[in-house]
Amino acid sequence: MNTVCSRLDELAIELLGILAEIQQQRKAAHKFTTDGYLCLSQARYATSVKRISPLQFPSQMTATKVALLNEMEGDCVAVALDDAIETSSVRKVEDLRHRGGDEGLSQKVEPSPSQQANDPLKWFGVLVPNSLRMGQKNFIKALEIYAEIASLQLKFVHLKTEYRKLLKTKQDLQQIE
Repeated sequence: MNTVCSRLDELAIELLGILAEIQQQRKAAHKFTTDGYLCLSQARYATSVKRISPLQFPSQMTATKVALLNEMEGDCVAVALDDAIETSSVRKVEDLRHRGGDEGLSQKVEPSPSQQANDPLKWFGVLVPNSLRMGQKNFIKALEIYAEIASLQLKFVHLKTEYRKLLKTKQDLQQIE
């Protein structure tokens, strides 16, 4: 009974710590997102409004980052970001291995030049304003923080279910006594 109560206390403290960390991460992500929008508006002001607009977007956009789910300890899952180019090339190699075996596929598939030139800043020309580059960096940092928040929320849900199971065990033990 004492071990169950002490474990419940540990889990409660850990859950509160995770909630505090999620709150801090949300504030940081909000800061980077607003800074990114501010840099984007500064870039639109520095150049003409027509130069940086949705009309510059290509018709076939592809993601530069993808979210991956990674198994951690036990049932817990973490969210991580990876470059979309590297992930797609690794998937191609894995698909080829599943189809025909391992022979001759030991080296990594290199992305094509069209995939390497997927930098969204190049959509707006060669000489883009520095504020546009800063905006891109802010949005990427915010995206990384959002992935970390998702991992923390998944960990929180996992610990919460463990806490509820222990609470039910404690109630069962109290009814026996």
